[in-house]
Amino acid sequence: MRVIAGSAKGRNLKCLKGNTIRPTLDRVKESVFNVLGVLIQESFFLDLFAGTGSMGIEALSRGASFCCFNDVQRKSCDIIRSNIQNCQLEEKSRVFNMEALRLIEYLDRKGMLRFDIVYLDPPYAKGLYTEMLTALAQSALLQDEAVVIAESGNKEILPEKIGGLTAVRNKAYGDTRIWFYQMIYD
Repeated sequence: MRVIAGSAKGRNLKCLKGNTIRPTLDRVKESVFNVLGVLIQESFFLDLFAGTGSMGIEALSRGASFCCFNDVQRKSCDIIRSNIQNCQLEEKSRVFNMEALRLIEYLDRKGMLRFDIVYLDPPYAKGLYTEMLTALAQSALLQDEAVVIAESGNKEILPEKIGGLTAVRNKAYGDTRIWFYQMIYD
């Protein structure tokens, strides 16, 4: 696994051994960032189920101003910190080790940050998407035109609308489906 583009292009990223983490494939990552285009520039990015941190690191490498990484597994957080350090992105990063819903509530309560882009990649088939999307939509964490990207299994069907979040695009890549939500106010 590696960083595809930007300031850290070509840097190898560490991954946990075994099958506890399902890294986002390079072709999926490339497609996501092609869709985001210039929106990534100077954005605040939240990598909510970060695993190895590859999506957030890719965002920082391509010009995001700041990224919050979160994973519930301590070993994953250690890998994320190591990968951030390897890519020399420590000053633009913060790593949390919490359950995702708790992190959303914590950041919302603190009023510390508002995000332009959120990447949501929970374990497939665990039924977490609706809960996470609802929590994000009801929080004050999203900028007015924020984009929330959900990575799911290809056969999973996510809701078209949750609060102010509306699915504006989805596409399958093999066993993976990427959903793009945007904050749209009626």
